[in-house]
Amino acid sequence: METRAIVAIALSIIVLLLYQYFLLPTPQKPPEEQTPAQQEQAPPSTPAETGRPVAVEEPQEASSPETALPAVKVTPLPQEALQRVTVDTGVARVVLLNQGGSIEQVLLTRYLTKEGEPIDLLAEKEGEGFPPYLIFSDPQLTQAINNAPFATTTTGVVQLSATQPTGEVRFQYRHPSGLQVSKTYRFRYDTYGIEFSLEIEAPPASGLSTYQLFWGPGLYDESNGQS
Repeated sequence: METRAIVAIALSIIVLLLYQYFLLPTPQKPPEEQTPAQQEQAPPSTPAETGRPVAVEEPQEASSPETALPAVKVTPLPQEALQRVTVDTGVARVVLLNQGGSIEQVLLTRYLTKEGEPIDLLAEKEGEGFPPYLIFSDPQLTQAINNAPFATTTTGVVQLSATQPTGEVRFQYRHPSGLQVSKTYRFRYDTYGIEFSLEIEAPPASGLSTYQLFWGPGLYDESNGQS
């Protein structure tokens, strides 16, 4: 079958808008003379220093305007049709969902809420789907793809370690129009980064003209600065 478009995108993404806030090392400054008040306020220890999870204040939403995400209506799949794959990198647990081939949770196991639970960067908002979202020129196609039950051969938990340092999960879906979408996630042990690749094969009958890829809040695309 003649294809109208074969698109392959390789994106190296940093899992988090909060990455710099939590994880990047603070630039070193020359020692300064401190006042007594400053001396009493010792900086919090990091997991690397203590080996223990750190409770952090959950950041407030930024006041600066952000690009609005086009509306994607979500119709949850029946429980028997839902399939989850959990990848544990040692510093984060990423839960992937076959609905839309999406990322359902990103749990930071070294950073805890006040309740002692791992921070979830993708805390679900009622009625919203999970990233990454595909937005097509046809609204019906947008809803169909983002709600579709993608197929995957990976099940259960993928536990990465020093002896198994990499992991890959692939989701595939074929729309009745002939449009084929493949999403592949690659992980590395002891890192927060996710390598994501998207392939779209669109025969003329699919009617595909344009599309956009959105990560939504909580995820950061290092390749072009999109969130």
